[in-house]
Amino acid sequence: MLIVYRIDTGEIVDNTGTNSRWPEGPPDDLAFVNTDAAGIDRDGLALLRLHDRDDAELVQQALTHQIIVQDGQLVIGYPHPEPDPVEPEPDPVMERLEALEVEVRGIRERAAAANVANADAKAVRDAVAGPRG
Repeated sequence: MLIVYRIDTGEIVDNTGTNSRWPEGPPDDLAFVNTDAAGIDRDGLALLRLHDRDDAELVQQALTHQIIVQDGQLVIGYPHPEPDPVEPEPDPVMERLEALEVEVRGIRERAAAANVANADAKAVRDAVAGPRG
């Protein structure tokens, strides 16, 4: 794990998390890739490396707790708050499909009613016309 922090405040600017390829964080030439991409000036930043396996307990705390760096040492704060459960956003495709199903049901019901009405009208016409033959 590689932690990039501000020397003057100890504020964490970037945390690479764990990585099986680089258990002590990415090499120095890649250490500031994220901060450079975010437009953060490297002046006043420093690196703290933890080994994902050798420092496993500290790494886990760094992932689950608020952290700062003081005198080059990681200081563990409060656990990150648990996020409120979020209701999944409705799928617009499924919403449209359900609306179409309701529309199709309505069309079928109207068609069935029209067929009954047509059959009733034919029966009345036949009764009025009398027997054929």
